[in-house]
Amino acid sequence: MTRIVVLGDVMVDVVARLSGPVAIGSDSAASVSFGGGGSAGNVAAWLAHAGETPLLVGRVGAD
Repeated sequence: MTRIVVLGDVMVDVVARLSGPVAIGSDSAASVSFGGGGSAGNVAAWLAHAGETPLLVGRVGAD
């Protein structure tokens, strides 16, 4: 059996969806959502979606 190892970054994607157009000098209401991201995180997720069992290797930073 071939193992797929994904090595790289895993991040958090922050997505803000505005309720309308952005107007200069004003506030715009938005809904904010968080999801998994990063190059390695995305590749591992798509491999799993395709039926593979990837091993994801990353490192926790101090930031």
